[in-house]
Parts: sequence; structure tokens; C-alpha cells
Amino acid sequence: MRKVLFTAKVDSHIRHFHIPYLKYFKQKGFQVHVASEGNEKSEYCDFKYNLKFGTNPFSKQIVSAYKELYKIMDENEFEIIHTHTAIASVLTRIVAYRVNRKKSKKSKVIYTAHGFHFLKGGSKLSWILFFPVEYILSKITDDLILINQEDFLLAEKYSMGAKRHLISGVGVNLERFSNDYVMRDPNDTFTISYIAEFSKNKNHILLIEAFELALKKYPKLQLKLVGTGKQEDVILNYILLNNLNDSIELTGYRKDVETILKGTDLVVATSLREGLPINIIESMAMGLPLIVTKCRGHVDLVVDGENGVIVDYDKEEIAKEIIKMIQNPSIRLFYSKNNLEKSKKYSIDMVLKKMTEIYNVESE
Repeated sequence: MRKVLFTAKVDSHIRHFHIPYLKYFKQKGFQVHVASEGNEKSEYCDFKYNLKFGTNPFSKQIVSAYKELYKIMDENEFEIIHTHTAIASVLTRIVAYRVNRKKSKKSKVIYTAHGFHFLKGGSKLSWILFFPVEYILSKITDDLILINQEDFLLAEKYSMGAKRHLISGVGVNLERFSNDYVMRDPNDTFTISYIAEFSKNKNHILLIEAFELALKKYPKLQLKLVGTGKQEDVILNYILLNNLNDSIELTGYRKDVETILKGTDLVVATSLREGLPINIIESMAMGLPLIVTKCRGHVDLVVDGENGVIVDYDKEEIAKEIIKMIQNPSIRLFYSKNNLEKSKKYSIDMVLKKMTEIYNVESE
């Protein structure tokens, strides 16, 4: 039987982004294997391996993960190995290379880069640590999938991967989010949302600082922060110290983000870096106006003045744009209509069609 292996750091990555792809291979007659940390098993997965890839290349878990992954690949004839997330993909490609060298029938190795850790304007340390690794491993990668323009151009420049493909992310079920934008009276409660992991990269404090400034002019403003993460205590402490708990809600992790978005008037995102952010695509599918910081990933989705506003990392500028959005419903409506149209490009149907061309498999 033909076999395919998907690897990623944790089960949630598979659950959130790759179930349609597991389903695709099942329908093609493949035996589907998944290796990631956790015990979740999709109905489209035949074999699930709980592999702890660790948090960094020097983790003790790396050694045991390497041995387990080697055994899995050695005992199975995988036609395709598709790997995701940085550390899991480093280990997967190294093991695949070693196993392929001893087998006559080699596995096709595909790596989706969900945003390189090195980027234009990024720290020298990130380039020193991550670029050489990605460059070397790209030489043993058959198909390199890039999801934003900056990463694609960089991969092209350095001839990374035997083949390079630029695709529109992992695909979103637009039917789940599709909705007409509701124009609420700004004199009533006006809700801003940000759906993102609580991490330094997502830069929540900048948004809260800008929100504070806008709140002085519009006391009925509300901010919903959806997610969990290591920075949650830092964010909560800031909110309490600045007496913002009546205006800012931390909703925790939500599976029904479409419910949050239906009650949202404006989405603001303040990330330092992105791959191709699902939270923005989902907001576009809801027809929501956007304010985003000028970073990789954001600029692939938002055209300034067309479907939202791109801002610098300046709380006063962000506050000014929030106020401008509140005061100009016609601008919000203009962005809303454009986002509903633009989001179609990122549907799971469109992206899956592109990926099936890359997989290039036929049904048995």
C-alpha cells in the first residue's frame, strides 16, 4: 500500500491546518501516518506516533525523537514525507536523507516553511543561527513550499530546495467565516479583536497601549484578546495595573473564533513577524476592516488603503488609525467589501488544488 508521512511539532498544528490534506491522501488510497507530540488521531490518520521533538535543537528529546523517526521511516516505504514547523522539519529532513540513502525507492521530501526565522530587517543572530541550517537542509528537500513573497524571493535568490513553490498559505474554510460586515453605531460599544498566541512576537502590549489612547476619546471601546501563551501573565498584569479590565477581555483559547469575529467591528494585529497569518485571512473572510503592522506576512495580505491600513510600530499612529476607522464608517465598509473578495484566494479549495499538483499522485 502507498504511504504518506506528515510531521509537525504538536498535534494542534496537524488539527488546525492539515486535516484536509490527510483526507485527500486517504481518498487517494494512501495509508496515512502522522508524527507529532500528543495523542490526537484524526479519522483520516491510520498510524499516529507521539514524538516529542523538543523546543530547541539541543534538547534531550531530540535524540529519542531522532531514533523513533528513523525507525518509522526505515520500516515503512513512504512515497511522500511532508514536514512542517521548524524543529520537526530539521529532524525529519535529516532522517529522511539518511534513510533514503540506503533505499532503492526514495521518499519525496516536502517542507512547508511557515515563515523563516530569519527575515529582512531581522536580527543578525537569527541569520547566523537559522539561515545556514535552512540553506543546507534545502539541498535535501525536493519541494520547498513558501507562503509569503519575502520568503519565496529569498529561497529563489539562494536556490533553496530542488523546486520552490509560492502558495496562499494552508487554506481556510471560508464558509465557516463568511459573513456580511455589520455597521454598528460607533456611539455604542465598538469592539476591536486580536486573535493570536500570547507571545512576545505577537506584541500585544503595543496594541493595548494604542487602545488606551483611543479609549480616552471613545470610552465605550472594547478590546478582545483571544488566545493563550507564555505572555498571558504579563499582559494581564499590565491590564490590571492600568485599570483596563473593564475595557479589555482575555477570552482564552476559543475554537469558535467565528463567533468572536461576528461581534467584532475592527481587527488590529501588531505582530513583529508572520508567515501568512490565518487570523488575518479569517478576518478578511468575515469582511472585517484591518489595521496591521508592517511585517512579513501582513503585507502579503493587506494592501494599504485597499483592504486595510498598514502601520509602523507606533502606539500613537495605531491609535490615530483606530479613531479614524471609528469615525469613518464608509471607509470600513470599503475595506469590508474588498476583504470579502480578496479572501477567496486563500480558500482551502484553492490551496489544496495547488498542493495536489505538487504532490502529483494518482488514485490507485
